[in-house]
Amino acid sequence: MTPIMRGLLRWAARRPIAFGAVGGLVFSVLMAGAFAPVGLWGLVFVAAAPLVIVGECVGSLRSSKPLKASLGAWIGVAPWWAYAMVWTARNTQAGYPPLILVLSFYAALFVWLAARSRRRWSSVPAVVLTPLLWAGVEVVRGEWLLDGYPWYLVAHPLIDAPTWVLTWPAAIAGTYVVGVLTMLPVAASIDALAGRRKSAFMALGVVGLWAGLGAIGVLRPEPDGNVRVALVQTNVPQDVRGSWSPTDRWAQWERIEALTLAAETSDPDFIVWPETMFPGVAFQDEAVQAERDASLAWFIESPGGSTPVPAWEVRERVLDLQQRVGVPVVVGAASFEGFAILEDDRGLRYDWDVRRNSAFLVNGGTVQPDPYSKLRLVPFGEVMPYISAWPWLEQQLLAIGASGMSFDLATGDRPVTLKIPGTNPVEVATPICFESTVAGVVREVVYGAGPERADVIVVLTNDGWFGDWDPGRIHHLQASRWRSVELGVSMARSANTGVSAIVDAEGSVLHAGVDGQPGSARIEGVLAGDVPMYRGQTPFGATVGMWPARAIGAFAVLAAILPVRARRKTS
Repeated sequence: MTPIMRGLLRWAARRPIAFGAVGGLVFSVLMAGAFAPVGLWGLVFVAAAPLVIVGECVGSLRSSKPLKASLGAWIGVAPWWAYAMVWTARNTQAGYPPLILVLSFYAALFVWLAARSRRRWSSVPAVVLTPLLWAGVEVVRGEWLLDGYPWYLVAHPLIDAPTWVLTWPAAIAGTYVVGVLTMLPVAASIDALAGRRKSAFMALGVVGLWAGLGAIGVLRPEPDGNVRVALVQTNVPQDVRGSWSPTDRWAQWERIEALTLAAETSDPDFIVWPETMFPGVAFQDEAVQAERDASLAWFIESPGGSTPVPAWEVRERVLDLQQRVGVPVVVGAASFEGFAILEDDRGLRYDWDVRRNSAFLVNGGTVQPDPYSKLRLVPFGEVMPYISAWPWLEQQLLAIGASGMSFDLATGDRPVTLKIPGTNPVEVATPICFESTVAGVVREVVYGAGPERADVIVVLTNDGWFGDWDPGRIHHLQASRWRSVELGVSMARSANTGVSAIVDAEGSVLHAGVDGQPGSARIEGVLAGDVPMYRGQTPFGATVGMWPARAIGAFAVLAAILPVRARRKTS
């Protein structure tokens, strides 16, 4: 055992809370450096080292107190999550502190698991235990507890490496497994400090093999033509969208009409609008008919006074616009079941049995049947995990933490792809917003909606939730890019407030921003470009799927519930 390790063990024994807190703080600094706006992606290979050291040291000492060290780590990691999630404070001031506590808890959970696992399996090298425990906790956070939040995974910044050398294993077993590999250098260093040099060399050998196989092009996608897409980027702040008046809706229609006409000049095969950017209410034929039957009108305010406009007029203009541009348009809008116009003491009002967040295809001047509807809602943004089963309790919590919001969205009942007609028809998968960061959902839509996989992933998203916090926008795109690697499919992303982008099957950004302004956000415009298509299927998409992630998560659960019988002597 090295003198450095002995010193760390003495510190862990005397001041476990301070030891854990310092480890958490160093982790916070390194993670902030690895992600946007700093973006030093190589830091992920050492970012978790402080927490790994805490867990290893506490677990190696018979007299230590793992819970105290875990508490310290919980405190120390909180600044990282407070920084990364600062945009949520703008949307829910009351919900921001609990969110930070919950997300920081997972670091404490890892430290506790690492400590008790070291005590139970004292002879097992860190290169075996540590990567599986870390990735297992990421799976628990990203997939299982509270409906899952798979953001800011340790592997995510590697998508910005100059080549796909470090990302290709995701095409076999998914991004969580890349997280296992990312943790190997950290674990090898711990083994070296503890005198387990053989396991350290083995881990470094695995890393070398990983990079070497990537360098020679293992599983590299095979190009198969292009499709040209024009992505409309609106710039509607979320607080404005939450209280759209008829006048606001009409003004937004005029802006999106102008942007769509500008998109048509780039000669695209199809045009895409962002999530829920249809400025009307009823988009389906049956819902529009209910507006017609009720003779429902909007009153548009102008300097000359108030002008009545039929409520369905904006939908009719969308259909006319599509015919004018002459190519299909993918539109983000709400879909309904049981849509009706009711009258009460306050006048006419909308009512429905079911409302969904959907992506429609408009072609030939008509709204095509069978839209895609969101399969996974945003936890605490569109649904309250567990709590939404009790509507009364949900409403009380909304009144405290998110006044004015209503969680009344339903999920789609099956994956659907949109079929873009043309000389070479293209089948597109349209995950919406948060869904694009959830590997299992995107795989289900790309590979599970028909006999063949989709040709292109088209993401519709509203990133107005981030306000002026552009690092959140950048990470949303960063996390989504892993879906292209996993599935071997390019991505086109139309984002309200940005960042709109075109991504190839290796996860590289080919084009981003609008109107010649790379990476631009919080402006409106159009991004047009060729989206490469590829032949073949990846193992992750065709067969493997989420099973490796489930196995890794199950290992972490097993490590948590197995009793600790043996303890190492004090070193």
